Amino acid sequence: MYLVTVIVLACAILNTILRGVSLKQTLILGVVLLCLVLARKEFYRVKFVYTWSRALIDTFIFSVAIFVYLWIGIYNRPSLRKPHVVPDWMVVKSQEIWFLGIMGILIAGLILALLYVYTTYTTETLGSPYNKTKIEKHFATYGGNDISHLVHLRDKHIFWSSDDKLMFIYRTYADKMVIMGNPIGDLSYTQTAVEELMVRANQFGYRPVFYEIDEAMIAMLHEHGFDFMKIGEQGYVDVENFTLTGKKKKRLAGCYQ
Repeated sequence: MYLVTVIVLACAILNTILRGVSLKQTLILGVVLLCLVLARKEFYRVKFVYTWSRALIDTFIFSVAIFVYLWIGIYNRPSLRKPHVVPDWMVVKSQEIWFLGIMGILIAGLILALLYVYTTYTTETLGSPYNKTKIEKHFATYGGNDISHLVHLRDKHIFWSSDDKLMFIYRTYADKMVIMGNPIGDLSYTQTAVEELMVRANQFGYRPVFYEIDEAMIAMLHEHGFDFMKIGEQGYVDVENFTLTGKKKKRLAGCYQ
């Protein structure tokens, strides 16, 4: 994104100079370019995540703009049989200028499409795909938890800490990185691993969302500025001593049958 911004700004400066040297405009654009160079470290995103909601809003705005512009051009056509008065704000000096405006809108749409492809494509990956050998070795070393078996469904990705001592099971949805459960591994490195995950997710334009975590994890995430919403509780059953006999379990036994 930094390179694209520099190129666009450089083209704007060149266009200003070619159209006639304007010291004021050139100076302003030069200052903006200098500020951009000084702030180059702020352009750290690896990719741009374009959600459906944003796409629908932008498409609606762009479509309305095209429709209004087309309507203004048609309303200004002298070939219209019905006499009409064109308001001042709708007056177009010539059909050629109006046609050039249409071409400009289409070119702008093409440029936006190319920018979308450029900013959303990257060869880097946020996490790793399912790797049975590595995961089973990790489970053998550190053990699992109550949801770790779900990783074998192979419909999720794995985020490994830099030292491979912790793994997070996650899926991306829109601009969210939904992490399922607590991290699995050496929990003494949890805070460091969470910070790594937050930095990496931010680089890719995702916002981490933790799901089905315990109280210790909640307390730690609270220190990192996360908000919380309770949507349920997790129950545990003592399988060895559980029974459906007795009056208290009569209704439950009926549901089971």
